[in-house]
Order: sequence, then structure tokens, then C-alpha cells
Amino acid sequence: ARGGELARGVLRQVEQPQAVDALVGGHVGLAQLVGEAAPIGRQVRVAHALEHINIPSYFIDQAGVIRWVNPAARLLVGDVEGLQFTSVVAPEDNRRARELFARRLLGNLDSSDTPVVLVSDKGGRVSVEVSSVPLTRGDHVIGVFGQVSDVLEEPQPHPELHLTPRQSEI
Repeated sequence: ARGGELARGVLRQVEQPQAVDALVGGHVGLAQLVGEAAPIGRQVRVAHALEHINIPSYFIDQAGVIRWVNPAARLLVGDVEGLQFTSVVAPEDNRRARELFARRLLGNLDSSDTPVVLVSDKGGRVSVEVSSVPLTRGDHVIGVFGQVSDVLEEPQPHPELHLTPRQSEI
């Protein structure tokens, strides 16, 4: 399943009022997000799954602050909780990312898969596809949950090779 399908499936299983209160309140643990379990045929520990899945996942509140990232996302962009989401988006993609985020908050965009270049807290760049959905409480959008797929790291030069510029292109 693609990241967006997984995100939408997981969110359907979460009792959102409790989940949203935990995330918006800035709690560190995801266990408070989804409670101990959610019914999917039999009891499944959704919080454990989201924390341990090898798909970078995140939650951004309505102010654009990153409130939660799982360990896979932390490996990709670093420890970015508490920062504005635009701080991990490359400058050339920043405006488009802000526009899409605003459209989600206004309820004009249910879900989307968007290519974007992310910048880690150490300055590394990576091209990804971000799949995200708005989280709602009643009729109000309170943030965005998303997952990252199709990670394409920019090639790094081999430290022992001394290539010409043309050789580096190939």
C-alpha cells in the first residue's frame, strides 16, 4: 500500500477526539494519540504500529508546527518537533508547501500526494513524495497527518574517487 493509503487507513481506525487532544496538546508519546488499541477485526496497537513502522510519518498542527514525527521521519530530517514545517522544506518548494497546507486547513483539499524536497536538520537534501490528510474534530480541521514515500536521496560523491565534473554527472 502506498503511504497515503496507509495514512488514511490508520486515521479511520483512530478515535479522533482523543487522538487530536493528545497531538494538539503537544504530548510526546503517540500512545496518548490513539489510546491503547483500536478495533481492526481484533485489537491492534495502532500507536505502536505508527511509532515502529518504517515509513516516515508526522503530524503538523493548525499553526504549522510539527508536533510529532516517528523514528523513521527522525532519521530522514532529524529532531524537528516544535519547528515550523517550512523549516524542513527546501526553499524552492516552500511556497507550494504553504499553499497546500493552507488548502488542507480550509478544507479545500482532502488528501494529496505531492513531490517535495526536504532539508534535514544537518542540511542534507532528499526528494520525496509526501502523502497527507487533514485531521478534523467535528467540522474543524485541526492539523495534518502525513507520511513520506518514494525517498530519493541525492547522490553523494564517493570520498575516495576524484571524478571530473562530467564523470560525476553520469
